[in-house]
Amino acid sequence: MTKIQKQFFCTHERKLELLRLEGLKTWVLNQFSAQLSAGQLQRVVIAISLSTQTKLLLLDEPTTALDNACKRIILKLLEYLQEKLDILLLFVTHDIRSIKNICKNIAIIKNGRIIEEGSTQVLLNKSGYSYTQHLLESTFENKNLRK
Repeated sequence: MTKIQKQFFCTHERKLELLRLEGLKTWVLNQFSAQLSAGQLQRVVIAISLSTQTKLLLLDEPTTALDNACKRIILKLLEYLQEKLDILLLFVTHDIRSIKNICKNIAIIKNGRIIEEGSTQVLLNKSGYSYTQHLLESTFENKNLRK
């Protein structure tokens, strides 16, 4: 096995560890993706991403198409994995509500350019840009959720 192959090799023990961290049972290893729920499938995908012991996990709309209960599970799981595995998350989303507790800093991008960046809590509470305000108002059903 070459050095590159070893880097991407995942032992059976590592698979079991990741499944345990994800809150999944070993039976998912024998299932086709169509046999899993959306939440289970998302957790399996996250486990696969972590199998190479990465230090950076890119998440592109990780809660899209999930119901609110599954969204909460995935977001809590990501918070837990971030702390437990000491990984950096790069979280791309239109659902600003989902990043409220998981991201320390955010960058607002419009037309391919960063128009605003800074502390998540500061921008959620006091953004000076109308585009950011529009995103916040379209995301939060109740403006009091920002606090």
